[in-house]
Amino acid sequence: MKVLYIHQYFSVLGGSTGNRSYWFSKKLAARGHTVVVVCGDSRGAVSGLSGPYRFGFRSGQVEDFWVVQIRIRYANAYGKVGRLIAFVGFSFLSSVYVLTSRFDLVFASSTPLTMAFPAIVAKKFRRKKTIFEVRDLWPSLLIEMGGITNRFTISLLFAIERLAYRTSDHVVTLAPGILQRVQEVRGGHSGSSMISNGSDLTLFGGAIDSRLQRGAFRDNRISAIYAGAHGKANGLNFLLEVASELDLTAEGTVKIVLVGEGSEKARLQKKTQELGLRSIEFREPVEKNLLPALFAEFDIGLQILASYKGFQDGTSPNKFFDYIASGLPVFTNYPGWIANLLSISGCGYLAVTPKEFANQLKDFASSGIERQKMGERAIFLAANSFDREALSDQ
Repeated sequence: MKVLYIHQYFSVLGGSTGNRSYWFSKKLAARGHTVVVVCGDSRGAVSGLSGPYRFGFRSGQVEDFWVVQIRIRYANAYGKVGRLIAFVGFSFLSSVYVLTSRFDLVFASSTPLTMAFPAIVAKKFRRKKTIFEVRDLWPSLLIEMGGITNRFTISLLFAIERLAYRTSDHVVTLAPGILQRVQEVRGGHSGSSMISNGSDLTLFGGAIDSRLQRGAFRDNRISAIYAGAHGKANGLNFLLEVASELDLTAEGTVKIVLVGEGSEKARLQKKTQELGLRSIEFREPVEKNLLPALFAEFDIGLQILASYKGFQDGTSPNKFFDYIASGLPVFTNYPGWIANLLSISGCGYLAVTPKEFANQLKDFASSGIERQKMGERAIFLAANSFDREALSDQ
């Protein structure tokens, strides 16, 4: 079977962004399918291609599948207009590709919601099988965050959402809240499933051994890492408030490090300087395949999001699954299915206020044996519930 796998932010391991579509493409190819990935030109992503563009396209074989890259650029730092142009442009050109190429099935992965269009085109105009993957609950999250307020636009986006869910042969979701929404729109449980993001146990293995060798669990000073986007949705002001609490009561005991980029990063750095915060620092993003060595230097992974209800059961954050694969206990600031996993598995904590969060970090610094046990439980959770190989098979 020939599969068109359409994902605007596709990246191989050399990038600094998620690579779910890379692993799934490899798995499909290993099963004997011909896979053609259609992607854009996103900052932080590496397509695996290096040749020149011709008429806005370039293509070539990457490992055991093919990649077609469309010269539509995108970065997390783009404003509303820039994002809209990138989303609509990629959606239009990938739909044109669907109309003009040969294939048996389209697997279209959102966000953005505009990724629904190539799937709809494949179904309605080419009469092909389609799978639509929903990574974040658009447009509901955008509306809740105040990103869209025009009533006509809201009605239009919900209409696109319903059309995408109902016309697809199957809808793959990444979180329980998304699955619930899809089943409501489709009018039942058939034709939908949840396959969350996964943990790469091969890539991140050995991190606990590295911490043991450097005596991390005997040290009462700890460091916590946030590795991910620095946008409005990530709510990283919360960590600046945590750092302020730590500066007052536990300076030198806990260090918070933020790694990544996004539209809010410059503002956050400026505010950190203005407040003179000493317990927090910022670093540039690193390639995905360098994350294991980076994570081995830290004691805690931070899973932070802004306080919106839609995030509680409607996201499947890549960083969380990377943290637990590397044996990092995880601290989060919002309730929901991720916080419930941490509680049930015993590999992390929920603290919803900056003061509570800072106090939890301080207490954690003096519990070396517990830190080690929680790290071991994190790896157990990753291996038994979120092994990327098993999820790829699914």
